[in-house]
Amino acid sequence: MSELATYRFIPGDEYTELPEDEEIWIIEPLVPQGGQVNIFSAPKTGKSYLGLGMALAVANGDDNWLGFPVKQAGAVLYLQADTPKNLWRARVRDLAYSGNDFSNVYFADPMTIPFPFDIFEGHGDVLKGMVDALPFKPIMIIIDTTREVHSEDENDSKVMRQVIGALRQAVGANVAIILISHPRKGGGEHPGGAEGAAEGDSGDDLMTGNRGSGYVAGKMDTIIKLTRKYMHYQGRAVGKERLRVKLTH
Repeated sequence: MSELATYRFIPGDEYTELPEDEEIWIIEPLVPQGGQVNIFSAPKTGKSYLGLGMALAVANGDDNWLGFPVKQAGAVLYLQADTPKNLWRARVRDLAYSGNDFSNVYFADPMTIPFPFDIFEGHGDVLKGMVDALPFKPIMIIIDTTREVHSEDENDSKVMRQVIGALRQAVGANVAIILISHPRKGGGEHPGGAEGAAEGDSGDDLMTGNRGSGYVAGKMDTIIKLTRKYMHYQGRAVGKERLRVKLTH
C-alpha cells in the first residue's frame, strides 16, 4: 500500500466519535504543553518580570501562577537578548537575594549566545545544539524579546512563520514557547479612548496590539497584554479576561 493511501477524509458521523487527546497543561488554561504564548506590553511595564515570575512558578512547581494552577513542573530556559547583560543579571540577582530560587531556571544572554542573535544566520542550529546539550528536557523556553532573535521584517507574515518554525525546530515539539515582545508602533497601544490611554489599562487591542505581523497572534495559544494595573489575556481555551496585578519589582 502506498503512503498516499493512508491519507483520507473522514465521514462526519465517524469523525465525531474519534477519541480526543487529553489537553496537557503547564499552566491552566494559559500554557499547554508544547504550546505558544505571546506576552507584550509597553516599555517599562514589567513584561520581563512577568516572564520571570512565570519561569519561577513552573521551575519550582508552585501551586499556581497569579492564581492559575501550575499543572506541570520542570526546567525552564530563559533566552534574554534585549536588556543589557549587566542590568539583566542585576535584576535576576536582586530577585534571587529576595528569596526566589532560580536553580531550575537556565539563562542565556549576549555573553553565552551569538550576538547579535539571528535565527536566519544559522543561530537556530546553535540554539538547537544548546538545548540538545542539556542533560534534561526543558518544559518551557522564554524568548525575550522576539524582535531580537531575527533581523528580517517583523511585519512580514512569511518571516514570522519562519521565525516561529525555526524556534520550534530548535526546542522540540513538547517545549512551550513564551514570546515576549513590544507593542505595535504608532498607535494601537491604548485604543480605549482618552481614559484608557491615561490609565494605560486598555485591553481592546489584545489581538492586534502586538508589534509585527498578525500571523504571530494567530499562531498563539494565548495572548497576554500587561498594563500598569491589569494582565489582559485571551486564548484558545479562555475568553477575553483581565486580572488585576501588582508587580513588586
